[in-house]
Amino acid sequence: MTLAEALDNLEAQDSYVMHLDAAGFAGAEALLPGSGDTFQITLRRSGDDRNVRVLDADGNRIIQLWRVDGQEVADFGTGPIAAAPDTPIIGRLLPLLDLDTRFLRTLSGDEADYTITGTETVDGIPATVEEATYEVSGASRALLTASDTAAVDSTMWVATEGRYLLRLDLTFTPTDGTPTAGGRQATAHVEVTDIGTAPPITAPAP
Repeated sequence: MTLAEALDNLEAQDSYVMHLDAAGFAGAEALLPGSGDTFQITLRRSGDDRNVRVLDADGNRIIQLWRVDGQEVADFGTGPIAAAPDTPIIGRLLPLLDLDTRFLRTLSGDEADYTITGTETVDGIPATVEEATYEVSGASRALLTASDTAAVDSTMWVATEGRYLLRLDLTFTPTDGTPTAGGRQATAHVEVTDIGTAPPITAPAP
């Protein structure tokens, strides 16, 4: 199967928490001022409601976002404010509320087909281990340097029942120029927890 399919099956679940740890992404500073090339994102989803916390490498909060009942709120640490796509800076960050369906898809290799290489148990859930190698272009990837490309080594853990994503490891190696910070490899690690048990989400009043 493909990573896009595993993400579709995850989206079909009622709720979950997704943790992303990323390092070596050259474009991160432009999208997330103050982050450097290393950052952490935690997404909580319950039904159609979402909450995202973005932290820098030292665990300091950069921004927190909410989408509850269709209303979006942002907090840079100075208090909640109403957010909209045309709001300066915040408009660029709102897509992070769709970390699971938008950001990861840009790094998924589109139709790259994974091969099952084993089985494991992830947090008590039986899973298949699946691997693929493909290439992505920085021109369409928000956190890679434009016009560069990277080879991706990817391993994902997919629930045996339901075929949804449980864990993902991505390693990006420059193939044309330096799409990663300083020419180093960039890495992304994803863990999905609390599937079906994540609590409801409330947002502060702006």
